[in-house]
Amino acid sequence: REIGRILPGVSEQAKTVVVVDNGSTPENLKALEEVTKPFDNIAILRNPENMGIAYALNRGAQFALENGYEWMLTLDDNGKPVPEMVKTMLAAYHRLPSSEQAKTAILAPNYNTLKGRVYPGNTPFFVPTTIASGQLVKTAAWKEVGFYKEDLFIACVDHEFSFRMLRAGYRILLVPTCFLEATAGPNPVKHSILGRKFVVPNYHPDRYYYTFRNSVYLY
Repeated sequence: REIGRILPGVSEQAKTVVVVDNGSTPENLKALEEVTKPFDNIAILRNPENMGIAYALNRGAQFALENGYEWMLTLDDNGKPVPEMVKTMLAAYHRLPSSEQAKTAILAPNYNTLKGRVYPGNTPFFVPTTIASGQLVKTAAWKEVGFYKEDLFIACVDHEFSFRMLRAGYRILLVPTCFLEATAGPNPVKHSILGRKFVVPNYHPDRYYYTFRNSVYLY
């Protein structure tokens, strides 16, 4: 259901859309094939079992590199790019001096949570890390820094990758005027304690395990 909602907007902004199927059941795979049938620029790569988001991202990135793409847009199944999101990010990149362009390997959009807009302002700026969904990544830089870390499986994969980009001398440009429509978790709920707002994403327990384990690893 979610991927069917985002495919129209993605296919309009990317020359090729690669869907990496992480071990779907036959029923879900049949539904995936049905929802992708109307589009002529979609390739489906199947994994025999759930290999994790890092493995899936690496398969998509390898496809992009082998087919000569300079940039790859990374998304999950509920990250919906707004119209011209990719165009807006690339325009911000091309406004940078050439010396800064050479050092910029990731472009990222803004996004909203139940608490509201995450990044204020209208002027692009450099950040130390962003979420993977919605990132434009240079394929050559991906190859240079060494792929996404597959043993993290899920959670913090994007931040670990961003930190390695920084260590390699690259920068991450965030463009606050373009947005990715995304939700944190399958059923997020906003709470407030003593005036401080926070969102509970209500992930499956396995996701919380990887979140805490991988966060300790990163720290």
